[in-house]
Amino acid sequence: MRDPSIDLLRVCLLGYVVAYLHLGGYVGNGETHVAWWQPALTTVVLGAFVFLSGYLLGLWREDSSVSAVLSFYRNRLMRIYPLYLLALACYVALWITDWQTALKAALVLSMFWPEPPATLWFVTMMVVFYCLTPILVVPRATVSIAVWFVAWLSMIVLHQLVQPVDPRVLTHFPAFVAGIACRRFGLRPKLQMHVPVLSLGTAAALALGVAALHSPDWSALAAIPSVLLGPALLLAVVDSWLTLLGRLRWVVWLSYVSFCAYLFHRVVFAILIRVHWPVDAGSQWALLLLVGLPSVLLLSYAVQRLYDHALVWFDDLFAGKNGLR
Repeated sequence: MRDPSIDLLRVCLLGYVVAYLHLGGYVGNGETHVAWWQPALTTVVLGAFVFLSGYLLGLWREDSSVSAVLSFYRNRLMRIYPLYLLALACYVALWITDWQTALKAALVLSMFWPEPPATLWFVTMMVVFYCLTPILVVPRATVSIAVWFVAWLSMIVLHQLVQPVDPRVLTHFPAFVAGIACRRFGLRPKLQMHVPVLSLGTAAALALGVAALHSPDWSALAAIPSVLLGPALLLAVVDSWLTLLGRLRWVVWLSYVSFCAYLFHRVVFAILIRVHWPVDAGSQWALLLLVGLPSVLLLSYAVQRLYDHALVWFDDLFAGKNGLR
């Protein structure tokens, strides 16, 4: 069953990243659309994606057996990992990234062995979080909290004493855990009662994030309050006033293609630019908005539909081999 609030949030967040932030990076010098406050806001937007992912997985805890864990990995990673590998292959083919970087990303090493590929670093990070999910949703909440703290502290120790990691993993892991906690402890209805408090807290957290932008390591930790409070505020606002919009068919459709759109939008933009790229910024915006974005959405829908059919075939094959039907 679809969640209209999450569908709407996913579409809005995707619109910011793909149709504005990344698209604008191709226009002119690539920075005319970027303001001084934007890195802090972008961190909140990405943190909201992470928070929602954790929330959707927060109830997976009824069975902690080995077979259940393996089933989780098969179902969750099969939804994203092959498409992720396809996107990495496209990045290499179009020289968006080099093969060494792509290989590290494919092996899910690049968040702990920088640099990860542009844009796809986010999916690399999410694969890491998915790998940790079974031990974060075990039946006992105290064990789950302890595991999260040890895992996060281990990342910090690794970063400071052994091998520099991508600082963004330090920022967003708490957001992922917060999403799990929100679902597991039934906090979502309570968020709606605290919109004013969340608004003030998010504003203060954003101010802290902006103030710390000069230092990569410190800014990664200073951004944590914003990726905890910001997504909670967004979810509370949508739940309170905008849920009906999430039931619109075009919102559901855009939510459906959102993952592929994130994976392949730079591929489409890169091809479009190499086919024809006007000189003036206005024409560049027009080309990307009027041709590039529709192409991204259509390609994403086609890829996602084909992949869904492939997953159905794979599930049928798996069930047949294991005598489940």
